[in-house]
Amino acid sequence: LKARARIREIVLSVPTLVPNIEKALGEASPEGGYFWLVRALGTALIGFLVGWFAITRIQKAGRDYFSYMYDPNPETTADKAKYLLFRVVIALVYAVVVFVMIMAVAIVFDPGLEASRRLIFEFALAYAVYRVMRRGVAWNLFVYDAPSHRLVNLQDDEAIRMDRDWGIAVAAVLIFAATARFLDFSGDESLGAGLTAENVRFLQICSAALFILVFALFTLRHNKPLRHAFAPRNPGAPMFRVRTNIARFVPAILLLYAAFAFV
Repeated sequence: LKARARIREIVLSVPTLVPNIEKALGEASPEGGYFWLVRALGTALIGFLVGWFAITRIQKAGRDYFSYMYDPNPETTADKAKYLLFRVVIALVYAVVVFVMIMAVAIVFDPGLEASRRLIFEFALAYAVYRVMRRGVAWNLFVYDAPSHRLVNLQDDEAIRMDRDWGIAVAAVLIFAATARFLDFSGDESLGAGLTAENVRFLQICSAALFILVFALFTLRHNKPLRHAFAPRNPGAPMFRVRTNIARFVPAILLLYAAFAFV
């Protein structure tokens, strides 16, 4: 009963969400207005460009130096995994470098506003997570660009489509989640405290719902490739028929997990 009453309070607070957001953003700066918001986004973008410039130079130098790590015809799973693990490390380095560059630029141009710092931090964090999920996870799970190193049972066209849709899905979730996290300043006097606790909970529920929705849509769109990915590639593999039959239920299991996770 308490949970039901709390949910009702959250739902009834929805009409106040937009006015409270406008109030919070307007009061975040002593001068009022939204110029600080434009300045913070501009600072984050400058930091991103500086980080991107630095990391492209590092990648260009490292590509030739570490070229020996790539074997066009790996013989064992260990050989494939070694190269993929190396790419994960590179993705982590990329994310860290860009994050540090964005925050360094933010310090240089810091206007003294807590709201500005938090916005830039959320921008930097969201992009770092995106790079890890895009290059550290999808790039090495689907391996659309190096089929000879792919560990899962996917066709090239399936890997390309899954990698593309994964990138879109992760970007959509992170943009909304970063925005919701930034707006989560209920009770923070330095940021105007425009949102109520119910507004904040509603944004958190929306973030979770968006993640589950995207997860479910990705599963439905790629149900056939997912069945392939969890099935053994070699017909002579142990328990090939049993494992292939079990793989057919993977999309349904993922959808049940999504429903359970949301509840």
